[in-house]
Amino acid sequence: MCLFVAGLISKDASAQAIAQLEQLATDATPTKPAYGAPASLAKLLSVAQQFASGGCVLPPGPQNAAGIDEHVYDVKVDFYGAYHVPFFATYAVCEHAALLQARYDSQAAALLDAVKQKAPGRSWLHLR
Repeated sequence: MCLFVAGLISKDASAQAIAQLEQLATDATPTKPAYGAPASLAKLLSVAQQFASGGCVLPPGPQNAAGIDEHVYDVKVDFYGAYHVPFFATYAVCEHAALLQARYDSQAAALLDAVKQKAPGRSWLHLR
């Protein structure tokens, strides 16, 4: 999770963070699993270099929705990241909704509404 955050904060550090996250995922074995979901974090960080809406809680970052496969957000949630940083549990769905909104897709709000129905206390779930 620290690598992910470092890559979000510093564009200069993102390539190295992505490489290290991918290596952590590659090195995982059934008897020595990775801590969290480094492959998911690498994918999310990689797409954030082109399109970053702020995960429903931060000011938007780079905004280039062209050419992004929206399925990149269909990744396993990093449980450890979500446990320690509760806003992170909805990071991927927020980014996915923002991508759809940038494409004027009417399903953007529905993505967030589905999460709000399951967890009504998540008041930060809104599109900018």
